[in-house]
Formats: sequence, C-alpha cells, structure tokens
Amino acid sequence: DLAAAWSIQGIPPEPDSSVRVWQASTDRVRQHVRGRQAAYLARAQSAADSAEVTWALQNAELIYQSASFGDESPSAVRDSAMAANIAWAMSQRPGARGVIWAHNFHVSRQPGTMGSFLERMLPGEVKIFALTGAQGEYTAASSFSSSYAARQYEAFPIMPASPPAGSVASVLVQGGWPVAVVDLREAPTSPAAAWLREPRPFLSVGGMAMDYSYSLEALPGAYDFLLFVRSTTPSRGLQ
Repeated sequence: DLAAAWSIQGIPPEPDSSVRVWQASTDRVRQHVRGRQAAYLARAQSAADSAEVTWALQNAELIYQSASFGDESPSAVRDSAMAANIAWAMSQRPGARGVIWAHNFHVSRQPGTMGSFLERMLPGEVKIFALTGAQGEYTAASSFSSSYAARQYEAFPIMPASPPAGSVASVLVQGGWPVAVVDLREAPTSPAAAWLREPRPFLSVGGMAMDYSYSLEALPGAYDFLLFVRSTTPSRGLQ
C-alpha cells in the first residue's frame, strides 16, 4: 500500500483508494501501540527501555502522519505534523528552548503553516524570524523529479539581480546595511508601520529554481523579526 501510494510523486496527489488503505493500516498500528503503552512501560527494566517505548510510539505517529499526506490539504497536513513533532521533541526536554530552521512559508503565522500551528500549541512562546536577501546565489533543484535522488542541484542567481522597487529589501539596500535585523513586533498596529502592512515583493525561493524570486507578502503579524543578509552565497551539499 505504501509503495502504491507514493509511486507517482513525493506526496500522494489525491486521496485515492491505495492512500486510504495505507492510512487505515497505519492508524490501526498507531492505535494498537498506544493502547499497549502502559503494558510496554510496565515491562521496561531501565530508562533506556522506557525511551525505546517512547520512540516506538512516536515512530508509529510519524508513519500515520506520512500516510495522511494524501488528504485534501496535504500542505496543511504536513505543516501541522511538523508542528506536532516539534512540540513532542520539546516535551522530551522540559524547560529547554529550540531553534527551528525552515522556509519562510513554513515558519510564518499564515493560516495552515507550521508557525501558525506552533503558535496555537505554544501561545506566546514562539518568536519567528523571516530570512531574506537582495542579491547573490542560492542552491536549488534545476528541474522537478518525483525521485528526490534524481534531482540535480546547482547554484542559481537571485532574480532580478536588484530587489524590486517597493520591496523591503530595496529599502534596506538603500540604507547600506550588509546585515540587519528588523523588529516587526509593533508593526501590526504602529502608525509608523502602515507601509509595511501592505503586501510587498518579498524574496521567496525554495527547493526549486525560480525565474522570478519574489512574491507579494505582508510581513507584520506573520513574523516577529526580519533577518536581512544583503548578499548570499549558495549552500554546499555535504559529501
């Protein structure tokens, strides 16, 4: 069932019968291990044994999450699962802090994103940074392939070479800062930030190369801070 569900592309494109069978199967496994949790822990002879039980329960949850990508809103399923797994990881170290790196889209508070779900789970405890630039290069896949291993990655220039007029990046470039952190926390209500509250061109590259690297986005409310690096270099893959 798993092979059939994922044979077309990285995320099953629609909730067809093979996806539903797979999802139902993983849910039965998940419910079974959950129901046996107390019995498993009662048999644990050490902290390491208890940790194995905890990991088994979490892995059963992960498999169910992956089977749910074929639902009608796979992006929201993916982001809610990422948030749930971060909250689970934080619960394993009470009092600890975490730093989560992801694409701006995923960390933002836009509805249906990981950031919005984390804010709901950990109200008032999440600080969100958007990362942006103005020129340079980035590493991305040159073409789409359903097989991640078959994708070819290389360096591409940010397009256009100069940030569009009216973008936040263009203002920061004019200010002459090579690196800057902009505090956006008062921007949703401050009269001085009305300009920022309008949708403006915002650098938005991801895993695929793009002919035009900007999309319209209003930053206040979606992010707490904007981290600006004027000139970027492409990431280098590990050997």
